[in-house]
Amino acid sequence: MTILSGPSAHPLFSRCPALRESLPHVPLGTFPTPVERHDELAARLGVGELWVKRDDLSGEIYGGNKVRKLEVLLADALRTGATEVVTFGAAGSNHALATAVYGKRLGLSVDLFLTPQPASDHVRRNLLLDDVFGARLHHAADAGEAASAAAAHVAKRTAETGVAPYVIPYGGTNALSVTGMIDAGLELVMQSFQGELPEPDLVYVAAGSMGTAAGIAVGLAAGGCEAEVRAVRVTPPEVASQQGLDSLIAEVQDLVCAMDGSCGCTVEIEPKARLLEGFYGDGYGEPLEAASAAIELGRTAGLVLDATYTGRAFAALMADAATGDLTDTRVLFWNTFDSHDFSAVTEGRDPDSLPTAFGGYFADGAGAAPRT
Repeated sequence: MTILSGPSAHPLFSRCPALRESLPHVPLGTFPTPVERHDELAARLGVGELWVKRDDLSGEIYGGNKVRKLEVLLADALRTGATEVVTFGAAGSNHALATAVYGKRLGLSVDLFLTPQPASDHVRRNLLLDDVFGARLHHAADAGEAASAAAAHVAKRTAETGVAPYVIPYGGTNALSVTGMIDAGLELVMQSFQGELPEPDLVYVAAGSMGTAAGIAVGLAAGGCEAEVRAVRVTPPEVASQQGLDSLIAEVQDLVCAMDGSCGCTVEIEPKARLLEGFYGDGYGEPLEAASAAIELGRTAGLVLDATYTGRAFAALMADAATGDLTDTRVLFWNTFDSHDFSAVTEGRDPDSLPTAFGGYFADGAGAAPRT
């Protein structure tokens, strides 16, 4: 199957032309995503200027930051000849859902190996949507069990079909996929150059598997932007750390250089990315008062945030603003959540269509992480 080369709207291909041939890519999203200025919200927070990058509108079917990664990863899956994709996440994983959505669009069957997280309306919605988009769901008690079960599944399907399923890591993050987020950083620089917004001083973004923050930081630096990316940790410290973020940045720079040795994206640039602590709370997806407050405040400005990722990232921005440190600062908040309304799709959807292991999320009063 021929992999479509990137459209001209993708600045990474303009910056590094050789990547058109070496970097797999299939158009899935709608780019560039808009930027918005929020003066009233900035005044309420005590921020010099506040801008929002609307990656929640990155796709007509489903938005969020995962679309940019999947444009690369699913293209690579097609390039290998795979017809099936395997990936991982917590029960309410946005990455898992995005893979189901866009895998189906490209004719790929998708298997999701999902681990427990606290029950919520968002988790229930995403599980139902996984099913709507045809993904096969597999319950695993933890990441280790998910990895072993997925490996067994891949071996079985390879033996049965002669074609190995393509495996995508948690969060869709590896050096290859982070190139999609380099494009995002360059996209923001392009929008600044075109006069859509002034160059920011700080960029706040949620950091789960850290691929989004790493790629944005490289893209901004490659475009000559001096902004610091403040990546807000929302996953356990063994998943997200400053050392891990620095290593991922170095790894993707090396990969791009290997693919296009003449590309200025990796030559003498110093990406600025700092991991912010203090907003993970008691566990992945566990309620956090600061995130709830951020979600409510965002809603007054028309922003759709979630409790696990963007609510925490915006809470970090609010906390920094409360110290007075952002009074004269131009801040950009990168909204990585999908803002599409799927209520009409999930309303009345029978959760009994899901594997029984996920039934606990739909039990009356469900609020803990269901386990089997």
